[in-house]
Amino acid sequence: MGRVKHKQKASFAGIPRIVMECPDYTNLSSNAIRLLVELAYSYKGGNNGDLCPAWTFMKERGFRSKATLTRVIKELVAAEMIMLTRQGQFIRNKAGLYALTWASIDECAGKQLDESPTRTPPRNFSLERQQGWPRKLDPPEQKLNRKGTKTAPKPLLRAVN
Repeated sequence: MGRVKHKQKASFAGIPRIVMECPDYTNLSSNAIRLLVELAYSYKGGNNGDLCPAWTFMKERGFRSKATLTRVIKELVAAEMIMLTRQGQFIRNKAGLYALTWASIDECAGKQLDESPTRTPPRNFSLERQQGWPRKLDPPEQKLNRKGTKTAPKPLLRAVN
């Protein structure tokens, strides 16, 4: 009996294990991980740099708030899980485009990307792991008030029952 040849392989959306082991990934919020999975889903192997997390698309995929979408895009860019390849322009009706940092940026014909195509990924997770994950995200800044010479945190107002 000969081997059975499959005509079509099933595609998948995946995030490499090395990326998931990175502290930048493990420190992401659940909504940021969800958007990263959606961007990995829209990556088809030749369109990295042409990934669009626009509100019109993400609303259909279950996101409920534009503010949340904007916040998690900023969080993913700050964690260097994605990078901006074309700045969106509201007046010219052009969406912002992004690329996954664990895959090389592809040539996207007609998209006029701000980033040029690459042969290697923008971020080398295996090298970072060998060096002991040297990169850490800065903790969020707390707003502080100055009273005299000492810096004190702002008091939180709470409702009294």
